[in-house]
Amino acid sequence: MPSFIDPDPVILAFFTMRQVLYVEVLAFLALLRAVTARGPSQALGLACLVFCLAFAAGKFVPPLIGLYEGPLVAAVGLLRFAGGGMTALLFASALLLLSAVVRGRRFWGIDLLHVLWLGTLVGLWGYSLLA
Repeated sequence: MPSFIDPDPVILAFFTMRQVLYVEVLAFLALLRAVTARGPSQALGLACLVFCLAFAAGKFVPPLIGLYEGPLVAAVGLLRFAGGGMTALLFASALLLLSAVVRGRRFWGIDLLHVLWLGTLVGLWGYSLLA
């Protein structure tokens, strides 16, 4: 049984993925979708890209400019940590998943990578809930 001093590596992987990696990789996949798709699929890819960039900016910009309190930081914190930090991530993934099923989608490899990435996140999340 892992102790406080020796945490479970899977839980650490989940925290790292949720806090640092997921949105940035999803933004890259959304950029690929926005560049390659047409019509509604492109619009949903752009929406996902804008959401991911705004989420990443809300995570990194306030500390860079020395803003540690106030209504803007509180609002960004509510968005980032709603539902244990998963609500915004799943919303962004839903936008990219929707772009895979509407007219104008190209390059199924983007969808395959996204589903694998989402499955990894959900699997790690499930493990963290059971551990």
